[in-house]
Amino acid sequence: QQIYKSQKEEIQNLGIKLYENFYIEELLDNGSTMRFFKNRTEINGVCLMQGEFPKATGEIAIDRMHADNAGIKVGDTISAGGEKYEVSGLIAYVNYATLHEKSTDLMFDAITFDVAMVTKEGWERLNGACHYNYAWRYDKRPADDVDEKEMSDDFLDDLYKEVITSGNQVEDYTPAYANPAITFATDDMGSDLAMGGVILDVLIVIIA
Repeated sequence: QQIYKSQKEEIQNLGIKLYENFYIEELLDNGSTMRFFKNRTEINGVCLMQGEFPKATGEIAIDRMHADNAGIKVGDTISAGGEKYEVSGLIAYVNYATLHEKSTDLMFDAITFDVAMVTKEGWERLNGACHYNYAWRYDKRPADDVDEKEMSDDFLDDLYKEVITSGNQVEDYTPAYANPAITFATDDMGSDLAMGGVILDVLIVIIA
């Protein structure tokens, strides 16, 4: 649920900085789910891979992995929620390095799920329900992975207390280290490197 200004200030007293990361989901004509975000610069940044960021109401930038799988190129027109958009660019969000729709998904889906950026005006003409999603950054940076886990658990306990007393609820809580959309790619590459090392050792033994 949405966190209002007074409550946001109280939550930020827990040792974090809170950022709005709201999104709206709409279905594309091909049946894929598009998760729309407004452009942002403070957290969860975006890398422009090709083209330009959207500037006009009818422009949109979409994830480059989904674009490759769906055969969508810069300049193409797509329809979502009864509105048409011209693809101005292909992007990659740092918090969607892989397209995991849910934090519980074991594998990403770059075919039927996509994330996109639109302008403020483009966002306001969307018809879907707003998902009040928030990102946060600790005032004191964790020293290591163990420290991050402890800080995350402590923040979750305090967050529940703060939110429940105001009549709201936390539907999902995913710290960065537990978010597969952030960690899956690097973890997968790490396992590939280890397997590649084993295969190389085997080949050396065979050659010898």
